[in-house]
Amino acid sequence: MKFTGDGENTIQSYVSGGDLQAIVETGTATNTLASLKEAQASAIDMVRTLDATFEAGINIQENRAEIYTLDKDALSTALEKDNHILSDKVELVEVSHMARRTTDVFAGLGLTSCTAGFSVEDSNGTKGITTAAHCSNTQSYGNINLPIQSPQAYGGSGEVQWHTTPGLDVVNEVKIGSYSREVTDTTDRSEQSVGEYVCNYGMVTGYDCGHINDTSWMPSDSCDNGGVGCFWNPTFVRVRASNGQVLADNGDSGGPWFIGQSAYGIMVWALPIHQVSSSGPWIRTDAAYMPVDYMSLIGVEILTD
Repeated sequence: MKFTGDGENTIQSYVSGGDLQAIVETGTATNTLASLKEAQASAIDMVRTLDATFEAGINIQENRAEIYTLDKDALSTALEKDNHILSDKVELVEVSHMARRTTDVFAGLGLTSCTAGFSVEDSNGTKGITTAAHCSNTQSYGNINLPIQSPQAYGGSGEVQWHTTPGLDVVNEVKIGSYSREVTDTTDRSEQSVGEYVCNYGMVTGYDCGHINDTSWMPSDSCDNGGVGCFWNPTFVRVRASNGQVLADNGDSGGPWFIGQSAYGIMVWALPIHQVSSSGPWIRTDAAYMPVDYMSLIGVEILTD
């Protein structure tokens, strides 16, 4: 499909194939592209004086310039307060998030075999991404290898490892379906309550939520790969599926648990609950995560700004 015009404001679109050229839509635009670009430039200058976070574009279909903002009402009020009047060719459009660079890495993204947990930073200012300790030490994001860092925590109250991300920008965000939100806070285990509603994102099962069922859950006594004398502590948090849905599956390990903009923990177990029949497979519905408190075992803190 191509767009043609008379140099002013008549727009036609047509499909061309071989000797066939069919007009499929025609109309007269109220504003020329040149006038929309002029209105856009003026609007950008106004919004920049407010030190606001925004993006801008031109919507050909709607024949208008657009300013994209996370809070339309707040931006409109700020413009009015400073006596800035946008052209009637410009529309403020509220969006759920700003554009993200393809080099950004954050919680919820799919790695080689597990899901990325929260973004972290060590005492030297080195940033990276976490995942569960039982995941392979060899992880990549896309075609970029993520070097494993020491120490790891496997056993006791810890089930976490972290990786640096060469060439990638580590940001304090968590994936929520097709978009992401900032992580601005953490909630320790002592502040997490039975009955509380929490959500997670795994690269296999996606976004889902449930209710905390136990904040002192412990898996089987021995750590499968932790060696002789490795035992777990009753410090993990178990989440019950609110409607019997699958909260975790293979590949979701390491993924973030959170509510709002606060980090709660990273996924470590999917729990088999029942069989469809006596000979059928176990259905995994509940899940368990390591609370954020125990990130300290590997000497990192979750990024919140």
